[in-house]
Amino acid sequence: MNGPPEPSDALTVDDTVRRAKDPLLGTTVAGRFEVRELLGQGGMGAVYLARQPSVGREVALKVLHRHYSHDETLVKRFEREVHLCARLVHPNVVVVHDAGVADGLIFMAMERLQGRTVGQLLEAGPLEPARACRLAAQVCAALAAAHAQGIVHRDIKPSNVMVVETPGAAELVKVLDFGIAAMQDGTRLTQTHGLMGSPNAIAPELIRSPSNVSPRADLYAVGTLLYEMLTAQPPFGADTPNAVFARQASGDVPPLPPAVPPALASLVASLMNAEPSRRPPSAEAVQRALSEPSLLAPPVTAAEPEPVPVRSRWPWVALVAGVLTVVGLGVWSNATPASPEVIAPVPPPPPEAPAQASDKGLAPMEPLPALAPIDDPGVGDTAPVASPTSETPDAGAPRKKPAKRRSDYEP
Repeated sequence: MNGPPEPSDALTVDDTVRRAKDPLLGTTVAGRFEVRELLGQGGMGAVYLARQPSVGREVALKVLHRHYSHDETLVKRFEREVHLCARLVHPNVVVVHDAGVADGLIFMAMERLQGRTVGQLLEAGPLEPARACRLAAQVCAALAAAHAQGIVHRDIKPSNVMVVETPGAAELVKVLDFGIAAMQDGTRLTQTHGLMGSPNAIAPELIRSPSNVSPRADLYAVGTLLYEMLTAQPPFGADTPNAVFARQASGDVPPLPPAVPPALASLVASLMNAEPSRRPPSAEAVQRALSEPSLLAPPVTAAEPEPVPVRSRWPWVALVAGVLTVVGLGVWSNATPASPEVIAPVPPPPPEAPAQASDKGLAPMEPLPALAPIDDPGVGDTAPVASPTSETPDAGAPRKKPAKRRSDYEP
């Protein structure tokens, strides 16, 4: 091409540095895919943003690393992923546009997805239970389509679930990477006698026997995916895969936070049951359960009694207090011994006038109450005569004259 380069073809310093690190950047694969940008890479290969000028669209170009191109096992695995994705035509499965081998590169062109993986979403923290259920239900829809064709994914994990975020539309889930899928009839689409996949997503029966493939192995992975979406942590976090497998084999599912609705927590526990027969029967059943509004119902708590108004409480308190007081007094009176009756003292009668002498004589007088000593008693007054046995009065006390008989005063 003569003349100055087009503005879109001009290289910047950053482009030059990137191309020096990755020679595939800026090249054209198979004469029809212009490699623009590195989107991500893994153990087997890398994914690039590429443009297909013939149809005017952008694609995600997945390329197997060159040093793996001579490994027949990995090449077959890659080819089978292409075939499986081409067979699975479903809204929740990534679409494959093209695939082939060119210049020693094995490539697959998939639909370009604008969004983030669940793993990237969890970098900001756990998802709301309602959102986690919506995303997991779409994953189950994709798995139901795969299981209907006898395909088990075996590696459902946050990095293999893409969430397409379109303004004004609901979130759309796309399940990626069927590269380690297996057939339900036991036909392995991966390495022979190999245990592949993410440790937290591998069902316990696959750990014991990698050839024991069934759709319920994917349901176990859905349970671990739900757990991670609700906690932002893997359920069996450990330093080594063997430590993860040991925790899985124990059958103890780590508890979910109290904020997770009980019905949803129960579903997660059933999905992660170590015994496959105790998991839900199918991906369709799990999808229906995740769509039930009752799954998000909060825990039922006992209703607390309404408080009694203060105004209506005091009259009853006063009545009860009065009754208790009366009863208490009755009990006290019955329990206390009777005390002798106390008679109030009767005041002495007023002094009577001296009785006049008469011929008939006077009636005998009753003894008067003790009075202060009288020096000179009047006529008619009598003083008690000391008995022979009474004590002798003090010597200093004045002696009283004995009372004279009335006959001494007779004329």
